[in-house]
Amino acid sequence: MWMIRKLFFFLLLALPLSAQDIEKCGKRVGTIEVGKGSSAPKIDGLSNDPVWTSVKAHTIPVDIPKRILEPEDSAELKVVHDGTSVYFLLKWRDKTKSVQHKPYKWSKSRRSYEESEDLEDAAYFSFEKEGPFNVNMRAGIEAVWDAWYWQAAQTNPVGYAKDDTHHYTKKKPKRKARFIRLDTGKYGYIRRAMDEGNPIVTKSLPPARRKGTTVAQYKTQKPDGSGADVRAKGVWRSGWWTVEWSRKLDTGHSDDTAFVVGKGYGFAIGVSREAEDEDHLVSLPYTLQFK
Repeated sequence: MWMIRKLFFFLLLALPLSAQDIEKCGKRVGTIEVGKGSSAPKIDGLSNDPVWTSVKAHTIPVDIPKRILEPEDSAELKVVHDGTSVYFLLKWRDKTKSVQHKPYKWSKSRRSYEESEDLEDAAYFSFEKEGPFNVNMRAGIEAVWDAWYWQAAQTNPVGYAKDDTHHYTKKKPKRKARFIRLDTGKYGYIRRAMDEGNPIVTKSLPPARRKGTTVAQYKTQKPDGSGADVRAKGVWRSGWWTVEWSRKLDTGHSDDTAFVVGKGYGFAIGVSREAEDEDHLVSLPYTLQFK
């Protein structure tokens, strides 16, 4: 694949949206009720815990960003809480298991390592934190999201998900941010910050000497601090990925969305089959309603 740009979560659309379509990207298309379960599932990606049998499965339409208003694909989602933590079970079809992400591959002709085009499978959640929740990043709406990333190569080996905070602003923030053209014709900024603590992934340079045909570019380690709030483990079997997630309802960290029983929160999902940017699959926003 040709994609070598860094993944930005959700709608980085190839063409600008109209004002009407921007509004549609902020309209909740359904409600996922989160009831209290009898027990907590084990986060192992096997989905065989008894609690899941009593939880309703929701079919969530997804598609590439430019087709998000008329999606043709889908993922399956279950959500439950136990009064202390919330648990997600996300499944989607994927014919191939892709568990490498841009590893360095040895070039015989150049006698050096080069970054490959291999891409991992992945899944994402985003939750409203501050401001209106509109899944179009280029809508020009100032907001903050709590964003979780499960990645088959970068995070799955240690059983966690990346836990980030996304900031969408019209004015340039003090810290590093990406400058983008908005669908309104104006300009804005996207800042994606890792939550506090040691990161789950670090990037390495290619070895100067040959150490095999393929060498990992991204090194995975157990995170800590707020960056270790989200547990996630996935298993690929018979053409399906199954990923289980867990996080405390209220982590006590200021960079996380605190979930309160009795309240609802805007959220959306995304999945990737060896894809980045305009080719990953995303959903429209839903309400996550805790009961």
